Amino acid sequence: MEQPDMLDEQQELLKLLRSLLDSWQTLPPKAELCKGKTVAQVATVFGLAAHTHRLATAVDMLWSAGMYIESAPLIRGAMENALTAQFVAQVDDGVYGLLNNYARKRKNLVDEIVKAGYLSSDQLASQLDEWEPVQTPSTDSATKVQQLCNDLEPGGSQAYAWYRLLSAWSHAGGAIVDEYAHDDPFQLSITPDKFPPSTGFLVILGGSVVWAGRAYDMLTRGKGRREELRRAAGKIGIVPELHPSAAYRRRVQAEKKKRRSER
Repeated sequence: MEQPDMLDEQQELLKLLRSLLDSWQTLPPKAELCKGKTVAQVATVFGLAAHTHRLATAVDMLWSAGMYIESAPLIRGAMENALTAQFVAQVDDGVYGLLNNYARKRKNLVDEIVKAGYLSSDQLASQLDEWEPVQTPSTDSATKVQQLCNDLEPGGSQAYAWYRLLSAWSHAGGAIVDEYAHDDPFQLSITPDKFPPSTGFLVILGGSVVWAGRAYDMLTRGKGRREELRRAAGKIGIVPELHPSAAYRRRVQAEKKKRRSER
């Protein structure tokens, strides 16, 4: 049985989340770029932020239906999209790392489809983007969630630990099976009746919505929703913005030094 204080806290977080989701709907239809920012950055960050909000809306619907474990993959997705949005908004070549990873995955997918014999390589050639990979340390951030977490602060191992926890209920495995298991192996349950609705899940989701919204505000002129998002961050107990970490800056400098030595 959940404690009354925990239920009250969850209801407050859900109320705050719904307020942020409603506020997102009031954004102006056109954005005016901040000086030094690119159209590619804005388009990428907006797409990631918009999807974060859509996932959060879906989680709210699931929680309203008492479906908590089912929301874990969506919260994990919201977190990944929001962290990526923060990174791309602040690292000039972050969008290139994302495009490098996207092109790589598209090529791998086409190769697998051809290997399976569904279509010929000629038929699928038009599906590949003609994208020449750009050499950038941001590619690692776009390819590996652990690296992305380490490249942001505050983030690092704490953020990745939450991601791994959410992953446990996002893939077929023991954590999922355990939610439907009983001491009596012949007693079956079609619902995960003992999975507790974790307040931490809502903290991560609320934080993701704040970070996604702030990432978009960073790239557009005007105050946007800055003050609202900062107040929300205070209520949730998180920082409103993440920043490239010292570890990321050291990696960038090391790569620049390596390039100079290879010339």
